[in-house]
Amino acid sequence: MKQSGFKKTMSFVLLLVFMATSLGLTGCTAESQEEWKQISFAYTLTAQEVEDAFASIAQLETCIDNGKNRKITAAYEDMDEKTDYIVHQYVSAEIGYYSDLDDDTAYERYVEAEEYYMDVREEYMRVMKKLYASDLSAKDKIFADWTAQQLKEIETSNEAVIDLERQQNDLLREYLELEDPESASWSKAVEDIYFDYIACSQQLAAYYGYDNFYDYIANEIYMRQYTDAQQEAFRSNVKEVILPFYIEVAELYDTKRAQLTKEQKAQFDALRREACPADNLYLTGYMDSYPEEMRTIMHNLFDKDAAVYTQSDSAYVVAYTNYSEYYDQPYVFYGNGAQDLLTVVHELGHYASFYHFTDATLPYDTCEVHSQANEWLMLHYLGDKLDPDVYEAFLLWRLDYGLSNIVACTVVDAFEELVYQQNALKSPEDFRTVLYSVLNEYENIDYIMDYEDFYIYAQYVTMESPVYYLSYATSELVSMLFYTIAEEQGYEAAQDIYIDLCLETPIGEVFFDTLMDVGLPNPFETDTVREIIHAYDTLHEEPVWDQAA
Repeated sequence: MKQSGFKKTMSFVLLLVFMATSLGLTGCTAESQEEWKQISFAYTLTAQEVEDAFASIAQLETCIDNGKNRKITAAYEDMDEKTDYIVHQYVSAEIGYYSDLDDDTAYERYVEAEEYYMDVREEYMRVMKKLYASDLSAKDKIFADWTAQQLKEIETSNEAVIDLERQQNDLLREYLELEDPESASWSKAVEDIYFDYIACSQQLAAYYGYDNFYDYIANEIYMRQYTDAQQEAFRSNVKEVILPFYIEVAELYDTKRAQLTKEQKAQFDALRREACPADNLYLTGYMDSYPEEMRTIMHNLFDKDAAVYTQSDSAYVVAYTNYSEYYDQPYVFYGNGAQDLLTVVHELGHYASFYHFTDATLPYDTCEVHSQANEWLMLHYLGDKLDPDVYEAFLLWRLDYGLSNIVACTVVDAFEELVYQQNALKSPEDFRTVLYSVLNEYENIDYIMDYEDFYIYAQYVTMESPVYYLSYATSELVSMLFYTIAEEQGYEAAQDIYIDLCLETPIGEVFFDTLMDVGLPNPFETDTVREIIHAYDTLHEEPVWDQAA
């Protein structure tokens, strides 16, 4: 997920993969969809438009300084429109760059737009801080819907904070520019960049009153309200229950895939890898299987041209959903290599939820259930539409992937906790040592990846999505239930729960409370984990795992 805008801010500026440029998000309801304009991501930003944005900020400050309450609101609205445009142009330049990382012109535009964006944002934050500190009556109206965290960012913002945000941006861009990830030099360069990123992020967290970046971002940004004890219980379940089950599933998947004919393997590979266009029959059929409101929302991704597909072999291999304040609607970026059926459906889940929720006020664990549960419902939908052998192999592959992802994401989270909370990296070279110390706690972890592959994987995700991956693990476990509910209670029953989760559950709830509200169990309890595994086990004629083990 990605977010943009100035109104609702986050202290770090660029998190690649599902969340970059996270500076605001506003929800849009299905009722307003007919008012939408067609989105254009053409980069057309001029120096004059940037100056106009600065001028609008200056006009607001003049109104504040003169105590002109009646003019402040109008000045703010004018500024908001102009700064939203700057953000949109930054996003457009970003999309242009992500569409072809080898395009020098696109890169230059991206760097230019980012500089404009950061300069305007710095001035915006300064003036909004002045307004918030004032006793003017207009501020009550302007800040009425800002969250406590957003207000905290306004209060905390200063030149030093902005500079640290710029440093984060620069380091992440430096990482993205690295070439040849297969080489030892790439890994060494990432170690150096990551070490600097940690130092920068730790300083930033201190401005927000936190001892470390891990706690800051987990609490303030991702809204993880669970306790240390719950987190440790989840890790224990992953080690003792999820990993052993994964090994059994992986062996069964390997067996089933090996039994496919050449033609069946081609069908299987197409499902996994081929790009899924808007008119894909499985995709359109799946969207049409929903009641009218959800069906219309899903179709709008394509009907409103809100899906950006890239074709270049040099595109950034990533898919993410964002919200455009300027166009007041969500959109999705699908990089070449991230356009297969389930990836399209994953982002479609985020897209649908953006109609109803301001995702910055929701736990990110909940947000990832929106996306991953959509995959599992699609898997159920495909049950009677594929060759039975192909379908079983595809389902087992996704279960294999889901379970391994839970384990890998949990490992990464434990590593990042050591890095930020305990300052475990004394030098860039300690990256491998600290990671291996975590891996050593997981018996048979090499069934998922060997230590060297884990090292490369961890380098990618800790740079691209700092402290984020635990949300994938917790949400994946819950999302798997949607398939079993569809199998046991019926497809419509599972859809009803999903619609409730995406379009009706109150915002801002604790992750566990949200799950209970829609009839789902707590994923942090051992009994829940075992029940999920048992549910999958009973779907096979021959159980793949002994519960007594």
